[in-house]
Amino acid sequence: LIDAIKYVIREPCATNVNDDVRKMDARIRQNAQDGDALDRFLGTKQTQGSGVLTRHLLTHHLWQDLNATQHNMLLELMEIFKLLRPLADKDTFLVPAMLPQCELPVEYVTPDWWRPSKANDSAIMQVEDVACPAKMRIMYQVLGGRLPFGFMSELQVRLAQSECVDQNEEHHFAPEAAVVDRVSGSVLSVAYTRGGGAVREWAILSQAHSGEAAADKASNSLRVMGWAEVLSRQGATDWRLFRRVLQAIEGMAQSAPGLSLRKMAFYVDARGKLAKPLEITRRNEARQVFSFALEDGGKIVVCHDLVLPSLS
Repeated sequence: LIDAIKYVIREPCATNVNDDVRKMDARIRQNAQDGDALDRFLGTKQTQGSGVLTRHLLTHHLWQDLNATQHNMLLELMEIFKLLRPLADKDTFLVPAMLPQCELPVEYVTPDWWRPSKANDSAIMQVEDVACPAKMRIMYQVLGGRLPFGFMSELQVRLAQSECVDQNEEHHFAPEAAVVDRVSGSVLSVAYTRGGGAVREWAILSQAHSGEAAADKASNSLRVMGWAEVLSRQGATDWRLFRRVLQAIEGMAQSAPGLSLRKMAFYVDARGKLAKPLEITRRNEARQVFSFALEDGGKIVVCHDLVLPSLS
């Protein structure tokens, strides 16, 4: 297993690997197609690696010197230890440890995680008699510690695997919905038909660290920013992608010993002002309205469906 891992989870740069790995890389690049697959996986001086590995590259090259009869067993073991997961077609794999060691592209996290510039073209949703941008924002703050080692990478794996797909075909989103993956987070997007038209839903999963100074960014937390765009003259979102990201986080938290997450909802008013976050618990999550505190000391009452996916 150690031999199997060392050819997959490794330094991407040729100067930081041993002679055997360097020779293997050179041999792979003798074939243009295989060389392109290796460069997409590892990255180059000009491009970031994708962390996506093809079965052909893995079994015919990286594991060329390992017993071929043991390849399936080695794949199963690496899946068990959350080192990789098959993607939609079963012939490609996501290797979280090989994702780019950098932040998400700026358009997904600036000027702030709760108002990324990428979401400027969101649709307008109508809730009761209120019209506002179709956006949702949730933060999970870690209480009394930090996220367990590997939590984010395992979460990204879960969001990329078929088991995380709703079996109801109407509510299906494909694992290849991932648009951008980084060690610090992922961007997912899926298009579907609902409300008499086509919509595209987006979800940004990002991790806040203690070095981030803004008051609204709790240290050591997971943040989920979601929005919807209308691709036709009309349409509606059921927030299926946003729901699945929340479900994946909460499901993993329940199975992580000693991990406690505080779920916080965020509301942005018509002027673009961010209200103070509101803790969401089992006792209040089904309320039809929420009361948010404002920075100036006032309060605003907000319909449930403006900050959380509808309960119906």
